[in-house]
Formats: sequence, C-alpha cells, structure tokens
Amino acid sequence: MDSRESRSERKKKEARERILKAAEQLFMIEGNYEKCTIRDIAQRSDVSVGAVYLCFKNKIEMLAELVYLHSRRIREQLQAVVGQKKTGAEKLIAILDLFLTIRDDPQFKFYGRFSMERYTDLANSRVINVIQSEYIKIVDMVEEIFRIGNQDKTIITTDDCRLAATVFIQMTHSFVRDLLLDLSPTSFLLPQPYSSDALITAFITLVREALCVKKDESAWIIHQKSID
Repeated sequence: MDSRESRSERKKKEARERILKAAEQLFMIEGNYEKCTIRDIAQRSDVSVGAVYLCFKNKIEMLAELVYLHSRRIREQLQAVVGQKKTGAEKLIAILDLFLTIRDDPQFKFYGRFSMERYTDLANSRVINVIQSEYIKIVDMVEEIFRIGNQDKTIITTDDCRLAATVFIQMTHSFVRDLLLDLSPTSFLLPQPYSSDALITAFITLVREALCVKKDESAWIIHQKSID
C-alpha cells in the first residue's frame, strides 16, 4: 500500500514539474502568458487537462509557483555569495554586485516584471505567502549582515539593524522595480531624466564608496582596510 502511494506521489510530482516547465516555456520564452490556455500547457507537458487542474487551479497559480521558485533561487545565490565574504561591508557589497550581475538575466527580468505588474493577482493566490516569506528571509539575511558590520566596524548604521535592512532592501527593490518596468523615477522632476539603469548603477557605486569610510570620534576618516 505504501509503495503504491509512493509511486503515485512520485508520478504526481513528476507531472507537476513537467507542467511548470511547460508553463515557463510558454509564459517566458515564448512570451505567451495572455494567450496560452490550460490545454496548451497540458499538450506541452504531455499530460491531460485534468492532470493540470489536479496540480493548479489556474495560470496565476502556476505563475505564482514559478515566481516563488525563482525567488528561492535568488535567495540561495545571495546566501552563496555572502557566505564567501568575511566582513559586514564585504557581504553587503556582494549582494549589490549580484544584483548588478543578474539584472539583465531574462528570468530575473521576466519574474520581476510579472510579480510587480500582477501583484494583485498573485496576492489572491495561495502561494503569495510563500513568496512573501522569501522576501522576509532576504531582509533577515541583510539584518544579520548589518549586525556583523556593526560588530566588525565596517558598517556604521543605526542600532536598529532591522530598520536598516528594511530600508536597504526597499531602496534596492525600488531601483530594480523601475529598471524592470522601464520607468525613470526622475521623469517628472528633471527635464533630462537619468535612466533607471544609470540610477541603480550610481546607487550601488555610492553604497560601495560609503562603506569605505568609518566614523572617528572627531570626523569621518578613510577606512584603512580595503574591501575590494
């Protein structure tokens, strides 16, 4: 009995993976989210329409699951690069450098754009809580980095490391959002607005430069230890 249940669960898992792979191909690679149907996804994944509905209620649930899996991959990448660094400043810069590296990645752009454009739809799906938990885990990671930086004196910030981490992530997210949606936050303020790409690059450069200083009793002095 147990073996039959195990085989059944394994087959369902394999079918679910094929469905998600097919959905990703249709949604992202072929850019066909709006037009593709459940039947199209079933045909691409070589399962029945009924099998698709056993795994997902609709396309937005598939998209939410794909966004979650992508978010988890990003968090795992962040953990990997952070784990290779020693000081708080080095860890924080590693996060920024990773965003610079992946910002042009097609998957990063696709999932970022869809999660922002369709947040209301995603919020109504059962997977949104899991997606939000991934975001919280990233804030947790950055909070710990600020604590480490405060201890090793490579980061000077408020005593409320949770607040600092939240502000840091929110600011980074704001720049990334505008970049993904092809918006310029200065378009209504400046006659010749900077592109979002230029702004996020400048933001990351400013943070890198700021982390090269520490506060002395009398003045701000250059940090003697290189963090490059």
